[in-house]
Amino acid sequence: MKAFFSLIFFILSCYQVTEPNWIKNTVSDDDHWYGYGVVEKKNIANLTKEARLKSIEDIASQISIDISLKFKRVIIEDNFSINEYTKNISSFRLSENIQNIEFIDSYRDKNNFYVLSRLNKNKYYKIIREKRSIAVETALNYMEQADNSFEFSTFALLEKAENEIFNFIDASIPVIYPRVGGKLQQLYPLIKYKISDYYNRINVTFNPQKIDLIYGFQNDHSIELLVFDSKSRLPIPGLPFYYMLGKDTIATTISSNIGESIIKLPFVNDNFKQSIDVIIDHNKLFESSNYNNKVLATIPILPRSPKISIKSIEKNYSNPIITEPITQSIKLLFQKKYGAIFVKENADIHINVNASTFKLEGGKNEYGLFLAHGNLLVNILNSKKQEIFSISYNNELGRSFSNYRLAGLDAIDSLNEKMLKNMKIKLNSFFVN
Repeated sequence: MKAFFSLIFFILSCYQVTEPNWIKNTVSDDDHWYGYGVVEKKNIANLTKEARLKSIEDIASQISIDISLKFKRVIIEDNFSINEYTKNISSFRLSENIQNIEFIDSYRDKNNFYVLSRLNKNKYYKIIREKRSIAVETALNYMEQADNSFEFSTFALLEKAENEIFNFIDASIPVIYPRVGGKLQQLYPLIKYKISDYYNRINVTFNPQKIDLIYGFQNDHSIELLVFDSKSRLPIPGLPFYYMLGKDTIATTISSNIGESIIKLPFVNDNFKQSIDVIIDHNKLFESSNYNNKVLATIPILPRSPKISIKSIEKNYSNPIITEPITQSIKLLFQKKYGAIFVKENADIHINVNASTFKLEGGKNEYGLFLAHGNLLVNILNSKKQEIFSISYNNELGRSFSNYRLAGLDAIDSLNEKMLKNMKIKLNSFFVN
């Protein structure tokens, strides 16, 4: 008995399965796509799974070729990458047919493991037709909803309609649209046209048309924008916008139920001609990044220099100071900082300056100095002559070894220096946003 089992074991060990014909010769027929999967036996835990996946990938590549042969028109119209599109669409279609793939044979030799699979073309196309029919019906429903009312959701609905049929646009999709009383049209180009048409119908007006803006100063100006459909003249609610001044985003808005958006004008720190670009935010309109943001309107800003009126009294004791050093310092500061224009009436800013000195009687002090004190009050008022801020100093000491006149002027110089330092701080605080 022991000898018998040894003989059986010897016979089995010598037995080798004959290599199937499909290992070296391609199998093909008109009814199927065949897939071949080959993996090396070393370092792979699940040979069957890996080989089957490779055979499925082989079928997918043949489906991609089948799709690309039908797809030249769409590639030209929409500038798609044919390799990327066919890879994505074949993956989608294969996933819908995964249950119809048959693994019809396998074989292993000393080094490799092989799998042969196939997919029935009739079953494949039947499922694709069913899925396509459902997708077309869903896309038409989305389009009808989009056409019902022009608003923010219009674009999202049309994008959904496009996404529904995107895996089936390698072939034409004729439809009657509108479904009642409509005409025969190709669905995919129709959706693309509708997205473009609705977008081009967005119109924007803004008020005021001319903005009197003083650069370097706070402003209370706002711009009101009205968004409307150029075809129906009705407002478009819910559209997202952002606003660019140069490279900076200065505001974002969403149009109201009456198509209104309001933005506050920003601080402008130079007097060069500028503009605000009104841009519709496609990142909020669409989920995909296939659409570029576009400037819908440009709002001109012509900032001007401030007009300033200065009234000043500068006296050294009872004598007017002809050079008016404090007044000249203020003018120079406003010219350098804001390019100010000085006027006598219709001013944006009114400045009142009152500087005076008084001397301490009794001649020189114990150190041989003549002493004087100076007082200064500067009022900054708006165009309605309402005070914005003021600067004041009292009893500022002036000294001179020569006489009281020079001691008074020394007090004026000291007041001037302190005033300028304080004025710069207050200007930055009150006039810069």
